[in-house]
This record gives sequence, structure tokens and C-alpha cells, in this order.
Amino acid sequence: MVGIPGKSKGCHTCRRRKIKCDLTQPNCDRCNESGKACEGYQRGPVFLNRTLDGLQKRQPMEEAQPRQGSHAQGILNNRNRSDFIDGIRSLSQERPSAQRIPPQIDLTILRLKKYETLFLDGYLPSHSGIGGNFLGLWLLESIVVDNPGPALEYAKQALFLARVGKLANDKFIITQGNMRYVYALKELQRALLNDQQVTRDETLAACQVLILFEVLQSTGSAVKGQISHMSGIVKLLKYRQCNSSRTPLSDALMDYLRYTAMHTSIQLRSLSLFGNLKAKEALWPTATTPEQKLYDKGFVFAGILEDLDRASIFTSASDFMKILDRCRTLNQEFACWYHELSEIAQSIPTWRAFLPQLEYESQETIQFPDIRLAHLMLCFWSLRMLLVFAMSLLFKHSPQAGHVESKPSRTEGSSEPTTMHAKLPQRKARSQGGTESSIEPSANGAVATASQLATLVLRAIPYCISDDVGLASCIRSTVGLLSAYKILAYSPQRTEELQYCRSLLGQLSAKRGISLVADMTKSSGKTKDIKSA
Repeated sequence: MVGIPGKSKGCHTCRRRKIKCDLTQPNCDRCNESGKACEGYQRGPVFLNRTLDGLQKRQPMEEAQPRQGSHAQGILNNRNRSDFIDGIRSLSQERPSAQRIPPQIDLTILRLKKYETLFLDGYLPSHSGIGGNFLGLWLLESIVVDNPGPALEYAKQALFLARVGKLANDKFIITQGNMRYVYALKELQRALLNDQQVTRDETLAACQVLILFEVLQSTGSAVKGQISHMSGIVKLLKYRQCNSSRTPLSDALMDYLRYTAMHTSIQLRSLSLFGNLKAKEALWPTATTPEQKLYDKGFVFAGILEDLDRASIFTSASDFMKILDRCRTLNQEFACWYHELSEIAQSIPTWRAFLPQLEYESQETIQFPDIRLAHLMLCFWSLRMLLVFAMSLLFKHSPQAGHVESKPSRTEGSSEPTTMHAKLPQRKARSQGGTESSIEPSANGAVATASQLATLVLRAIPYCISDDVGLASCIRSTVGLLSAYKILAYSPQRTEELQYCRSLLGQLSAKRGISLVADMTKSSGKTKDIKSA
């Protein structure tokens, strides 16, 4: 061969494909016949390294080959398994060549967009018929924002890369995601110190994306990380009160953060995030939707828990009675809330047809008409379950409270429906649905009512974590399921429900990859049981 010994004269495309080039000018026929873009024959400059031994030619960089570990065995979302595998393979096999990507297009942006698509494919519902994307509206608005800023951009990249890498069991992609998580924290710190950046919706969105990262990717501190981020968000919200401008992103964020802050307050058993209930009301002064009204009752319950924890054996009986009266009042308000929901359902055909089914006793899995109603009822049952259990503690520590009968109030149905794919024990429920405000005035009676509500939660969970509803629904279901697990642990006769609850928690932790589940169960000393389920 004429020229430098051992060097091919072929075009760049044929050399990369490791096939013989026919050397046709200006483009080889082999590339044309195979539909490839011939990259030509021109050689670029040769770079030399200056060493002690003289000038040496630099060694060519090795091309990244598809990793053997990038397989689908670790995939947690089963509903789009083949699509996910194809997406990961295409990302692993892509090379920055002119035959695929025009030089004016940034390959990095295209690859990140593919990770974004893969993440959203598992995060959102598979079709709009089951309720649309309301659970992930805040994230969608964060993605389409015109000027996200470095903090939000790095936070999104960290979330998408780390999650997709975890599903594909690809350590390289996970590492890239973790690196961007660190970058996001640094950029967020800069934004919080900037008077202009601190009030931007994009800065608030970056905080919420980082919370979602902690929920999915943490290896032992998801609870601590979530509370830390939420505390920072509340401080940011207070600082932003002077910013009265409203955007689709700010509206979606405020609605979602209302829910997140409510559950964090109950988890902390206090209103310490805000200082007091009035400070909370300054951030969310009005409640118009059923969700907002229900979340506000959750904040009231967090305040009750705070006062209950402050009580001691030296607390007077009258003080215990005051707390118990607040619990009974809130219990009545829950009944009124359900009555309002029933009236709203009259204008929604699917809800109007579904709610009467909740009056019938059943042990089957509840098949809701859509995701929105499913999470409304799941949150309602979870809050009332925790409230009734708190009342059982008051009955236990103040026996005389049991002699004060609560006024019975006819409350609306709760939960009994349609088809089934859950194996719950066939136990006859004492109440039809679990919204009755009349509670037996004894510790054992209140625990029994709380256990019945926990069973309703278990019957609702399979729908909320099914393959079609998406990861966002699974994440929102964790709080109710973990609460039910703790309640059932106090009822020795509910061993079958408790075991079933463990299996559901195992699905969310191991199969769905929600780190928050394992961390929260660990904090309550029950990690071993969950992981072995």
C-alpha cells in the first residue's frame, strides 16, 4: 500500500466500520450502497506529546462500547419494558458521527432529552383516560419553562439520569446523575444568595425536583433529605410572599407543595415548618378544590399531634379533654368534607356512578374511575385513620374521656367496590366504608376503627400503584401505605392484612425503586420485615 505503512486510505466511515473502502472519489460507493453518509478522506492534524523521550504521537481515544451491564434485569417499571430497553440500547450505541447528527446540533442535548423522555414515560400515567397528568403537572411545567436557570437544569438532569441509570443498572449513568445533583445544590445555593434569583419560580422548582431525587435515589437518608429540602422550601415561600405574580409553573408548584408540606408536617407531628397555623394560612390563604380543603384539615391535624406530644402524665384531665374535643371536631369536619365531595360528584358522571358502590361491604380491591378520585379517597382515609388512632391514645391516657359520648353524625360512605386482584382476608367490617364520625369511646374501639380504615387503604393501594398509573401515583401512595402499616402493627388480630401490607411496601421499595419507602420503614425499625416481604 502506498503511503504510511499500516494506514488505510479508506474514508472515515469505512475505517470506523472496519470494512474495505473502494476509494471512490468524492464519496465511496460502499457508503452510498449501504445508505451511510460518506465522511470523506481528508485527514486531520496529528497531535504530538512532548516527553523526555522526544515527540510521540497521541494515542487515539477509545470509543465507548455498549456496556454489558446495561440490561433490563433491574428495570422496575414493567409496563414499557421493551421500549425502555430499546431506548437504553440506542443511548449506549450512539456515537458522535456526522452521519447521524448534523454538526450544528448539540449531541449532549439530544441525549439528555432521551433520558427525559424515558423518565416521563414511567413517571406519568400511560394514557389520559385514567386521569391525565395532574400528579406531575408541576414537573411538566418545570420542563417546558423558557429559562430554567442552572439550578433547575442541573436538578432535572440529575433526576432523569440517576433514575434511568438505576432502572437500567448502569453505574456510569447513575454517577453522571449524582454529579449533576452536586452541581444543582451548588447552583441552588448561589441562586438563594441572589436577590433576583431567589424569588424566581425556577428556583422553587429546583428545590422540588431535588426532593423528588431524594425520594427515588437516596441510599439511606431520603427522610432526612426530604425534610431538609421541605424546610428550605417553606422558608423560600415565606420570602416569596412579596412576589404576587402568578404563572402556570407557580400555580402548579404551590398546589403540589401544599400537599407535600401537609404530609411533612404530619410526619414531623408539628407545624414547626411554619411556626403556627396562621403562618401556614398566609402561604395558602384560600382553599377552593376538594384537595386543597382536605390538605388544610391535614395541617389542623398536625397541630393536634403537636399538642398531644407536648402532653405528659402531669397534664390535667381537662387538657386531655380539650385535645379530644378538637379531634372530635375535626372528625366531624371530615364527614362534612365527604358530603361536599358527594355533591361535586353529581356533576362528574364517573364519580356519580362510583361513589354509591362505597356503601357496600366488600373485601375486593377498589377499582376507581380515575387517579384523582383514587388519591382523594386514599388521602381522606389515611388522615382519618391517623386521627382516630390519636383519639385511641387519648382514651387510653384519659379513661374518663371514654364516658363522654360523641354526638353521632350520619356520615357518608367510604370504600367498597368492584373488581379484584388483591388477596385480603374475608373479614366483616363493622362500618360501611369508614367515614362514620361516631366512634366507640374506648381505646380498643378506636384502634379497631383505625384498623378498618387501614384495610380500606390497603384495598385502594393496588389501583394506585398499578403499571398504568405511573411512578408519580406510586410515590403519593407511600404515605398512606406506611401509615396503614403502623396502625395494623397495633392490631394482633390483623396479621393477614399486615403481611399483605408488607408485600405492597416491598413492591414499592424493591420493584418500583422508591428509596423513601425503605428509609421510612427503617426509621420505624421495620426495614427487615419490609425487605424480606
